[in-house]
Amino acid sequence: MDNKKIRVLQHNYYESMIMSENGIHNNEENFSYSGLVKLNEYEAFSIVNDKGKEKKIKVTQVNDRQMNRRGIFYDDVREKQLIFTNLEAGARKVYSVQTEFLDPFLLQTHVFGNSFPMLNSVLEVRADKDISIGYKVFNDAGNTIEFTKTEKKGKYIYRWALKNAKAVKIEPGNPGFLHVIPHIDLFIKDYKAGDKKIDVLDDTPRLYEYYKSFLSTRQKLY
Repeated sequence: MDNKKIRVLQHNYYESMIMSENGIHNNEENFSYSGLVKLNEYEAFSIVNDKGKEKKIKVTQVNDRQMNRRGIFYDDVREKQLIFTNLEAGARKVYSVQTEFLDPFLLQTHVFGNSFPMLNSVLEVRADKDISIGYKVFNDAGNTIEFTKTEKKGKYIYRWALKNAKAVKIEPGNPGFLHVIPHIDLFIKDYKAGDKKIDVLDDTPRLYEYYKSFLSTRQKLY
């Protein structure tokens, strides 16, 4: 909470290792942002072996472009493409991104996997006690995602972790990535601003009310 207003910051940290010479060609990583998910800052670098010591090489080649997504006529989502250099077997690609959600209704899905094996995938949420968090887990019939809730310095810390996730192979004509891979949809139920309780997305009717607000805005525009 900041001056009785909710503020949602997201910190993403990503690290991958080049396992063989063939992996050297996989020298790109991407992340997206938009007018509703503001990009605050980011950092990217390669970590290579230099005479037995680790050496960081900052990413200097960054391409910023409009993100084209099939089935969407237009939106303001942009994408940054990071080009990592000096890669070799054993080198690591590392980047971190801080974004800010300007609308608390529009939090993003966290996906626990990819088309390559993952050693550790973690989602951690730190929230004031006046903020009520909800979530739904999908595609985890075996309950492999570990969940903990702790308290530290007046905040609740929610943590979901999946270790040693296998590579997910997506076949042609599949119904979609999220129909297969484990993921979590996180949402804010409500929060307190002073003595006032502010409802956000505690149930489906509130989601409909949120959608209806877009129709009201459209009617005013036209």
